[in-house]
Amino acid sequence: MALDATLLAGLRDLPVPDSLTSLDDAVMNALQERQQMGSVSRAAVGACGALALGIGLASGALTAGPAIAGEAPLSLTSASALAPSSLLDSSQ
Repeated sequence: MALDATLLAGLRDLPVPDSLTSLDDAVMNALQERQQMGSVSRAAVGACGALALGIGLASGALTAGPAIAGEAPLSLTSASALAPSSLLDSSQ
């Protein structure tokens, strides 16, 4: 689908919309506002990390005992009678 040359020439002759002329100023103002907002300090990040570590250690210390694996809900881990290794094994 080729564009008509007269359509493009008509667009070229139109004046630039006001919203496009103010776009640069809007972007630069938004960037300046974002820089002025600042960022999270290193002390706050360190405090959050220490809090997370403390919660992890406390929850690990409060558990009842060592973890014991339960039986698998599906028999994905047991050997299937139709597995290639069991079909080729002649000792069974």
